[in-house]
Amino acid sequence: MHKKIAPAQGQGKKESTPIIGAICATGDAARKAQATMQARAALAGFELIFLGDGWVLGRWGRLTHRLADLDAVAAALDRITGGRP
Repeated sequence: MHKKIAPAQGQGKKESTPIIGAICATGDAARKAQATMQARAALAGFELIFLGDGWVLGRWGRLTHRLADLDAVAAALDRITGGRP
């Protein structure tokens, strides 16, 4: 017969939050917006890089757009992708 072994301390409980839940639970809207814009850029084949004074949206290692903030990034991605998310 199989013996029932108790879980180690801290294991077997549903206390831990999945990574995605933890990111959303932090409430850091700015980091979430940045991650969303970087994902949109990547899906469109672009790279989004933050510099100290703004953002660079580039493709194939070339400077394509220099943008002041994430609203400008969103507008540029809307133009590039035709409004696709």
